[in-house]
Amino acid sequence: MSGTSNTTEGLYAAAKNVVADLASKLSSNSKIVTEQDAEFKVLHERWTNIGKKTPAAIVAVATEADVQETVKLCVAHGVEFVPKSGGHSLWSTIGAEGIIIDLTAFNAVVVDKEARTVTVSGGSQIKDAVAPLYKAGLCAPFGTANTVGSVAQAVNGGLTIFSGILGQTSDAILSARLVTAAGDLITVSATSHPELLYAIKGAGTYFGLITSLTFRASPLSVLNSPDGTIWKTAAPFPAARIGELISALAPLAASPEPRAAGAMVITKSPHGDGSTIVLASLIFFGSSEDANAHFAPVKALGPFVWGEKRVSYANINDDFDPFCVTGGFKRHIVAGVPRVPGEPAVWEAEVKAYESFIEKEGAQAARSMACLMYVGKGEAGRWEESAYGHRNVAAWIEAVCWYTEEKSYEAAWEWQVEALRIVTERYEVGETETFQNSQRETPIESRFPGEGRLEKLKTLKREWDPKGVFTDVLL
Repeated sequence: MSGTSNTTEGLYAAAKNVVADLASKLSSNSKIVTEQDAEFKVLHERWTNIGKKTPAAIVAVATEADVQETVKLCVAHGVEFVPKSGGHSLWSTIGAEGIIIDLTAFNAVVVDKEARTVTVSGGSQIKDAVAPLYKAGLCAPFGTANTVGSVAQAVNGGLTIFSGILGQTSDAILSARLVTAAGDLITVSATSHPELLYAIKGAGTYFGLITSLTFRASPLSVLNSPDGTIWKTAAPFPAARIGELISALAPLAASPEPRAAGAMVITKSPHGDGSTIVLASLIFFGSSEDANAHFAPVKALGPFVWGEKRVSYANINDDFDPFCVTGGFKRHIVAGVPRVPGEPAVWEAEVKAYESFIEKEGAQAARSMACLMYVGKGEAGRWEESAYGHRNVAAWIEAVCWYTEEKSYEAAWEWQVEALRIVTERYEVGETETFQNSQRETPIESRFPGEGRLEKLKTLKREWDPKGVFTDVLL
């Protein structure tokens, strides 16, 4: 029922008061949904069921005013809340003591071709932004997966394949509209609360609920192709050849070429024969000839197939769609290292650990994977200083679990920790960093590294959210 809730039975008293007050204050296209409502199951779906909780209510907002009103009432009543757009985050769920502010219907995207900007509302997903940008002959660094929230991805750093030529997604942020812990709706830009602009470029989750972001867009010509296409290949090898592959790939990953990005992925064969493969997933912004020349050492190894293709900017993330399905138990943890780990023995140990995990947990966990990822490097100093502190990371090590039986939780977590340890133990204490949107268990210094960065963010947190409305991280 638009703007109302069918029932408030079973809600905690404070949450019940919020629901009752909101019913008359939200726009006509908004919805307040509880577990008893037919729509609840759909709105409650997430990318992962790990840690999934049942909230007192889901407030499906439709306007910026709806967002502000919900935040204000929750704060006034002392009710916890979490925002949800793409639903990929481990932290976009809450129990019966709180409310989910569902932003998915609040998903407008406005491209200004003349100004070369794109403005996305809080519920828009990456797929909502790339198509209109491409149609206008523009692009922005939205390169991960189609159903990830475009705002959430950006304000948590925004590591993408475009990093070498366009920067992180956070680097492209020009301004924001944000609901503060006091319930105020403010504009954040280089001329309005510039200190918050610094903070939301990598730590925005902790400073407010962002209702919209405006990004710098660039002409498609920056992709170094006449038609806005990008060169890609997925080259599989038997896992036994991982030593050869890393020996060929590591020097490329360590090079300063801004037009190239890639990953080496340990996983099970998609053909269902139970074999382990290692996949070279490679990207190049330039001609197919230049791409093949750059990646010639990998191609020369003779993969099962080379599989090269050209993909338009509008479809750059489509290959990840099978990984975007909701449900199941998925989690990714990511560590950054200052030098590319190119020793074959390290990766042979990774294969062994992966196969041991899958052997123990069975086929229901076979879509799990361990990865080395790298992105191109732009020239030093090109992007303004911000909360994003991982400029010196040479490669990212990622362990992704995906299983369907809840009993595998402990085994999956143990494998993920081991997968990162195998690589990171070769580095000195303090050299390993954590991508801030993958874990909150690691030392906060590893998530916001760099001289003075953490201290500056903590100072801003005390100023803008001293009571921890948007989590107590940084307090």
